[in-house]
Amino acid sequence: MKKKLIWGFVLAVGIGVSTGGIFSLLAFQHSPPAKADSVLTIPLTDFSAFNNEDLVQLHHGSSIGNVDGSAIRLHAPVLLPHKHKIKKLVFYCYDAHSTSDVNLKLMATEKYGTSGLRVPSELVTIESSGTSGYIRALEANVYLPTSPGSPAAKKHPTVSQDELYWLEVYLPPGHSQWHSMKLYGVKIYYGKK
Repeated sequence: MKKKLIWGFVLAVGIGVSTGGIFSLLAFQHSPPAKADSVLTIPLTDFSAFNNEDLVQLHHGSSIGNVDGSAIRLHAPVLLPHKHKIKKLVFYCYDAHSTSDVNLKLMATEKYGTSGLRVPSELVTIESSGTSGYIRALEANVYLPTSPGSPAAKKHPTVSQDELYWLEVYLPPGHSQWHSMKLYGVKIYYGKK
């Protein structure tokens, strides 16, 4: 890491003592901060059910569970700065059910479809599998989709002011213990480069 030499003045003034002030010229090293990605945390209160009749429960403000007898989908808007790259998604969930999985999708579509038809595209999907007795942080890098048969480009999608972005969460039907499948939160990492 490159360190820069910065010169500065330090004024030392005694409190209750008449020193008149002392000036010193000091040199010190400064390491510029690393260019880290920014993080957008999607609060649970941003999620709503696709179908208004679906029953979900916000449990003590820390998790969402499905108390309905059928599977439900939740969605939440994603608002990111224009021209930034979407790099990684982290999905915090709890899955203690051996035959059902919770999944999360990051979706995008044209804001103003010129053809009148706006077809959503799936940028990434994260799915829980198996069972665990703890909250898991499932991660996935976000890359532009490629055509079948073409080599993976490994390019992060750039946020466009002409597109809409949102998250979709699938929660399986409520079980005798609804708390066996829960959404705890989502983080999206993004940056300029």
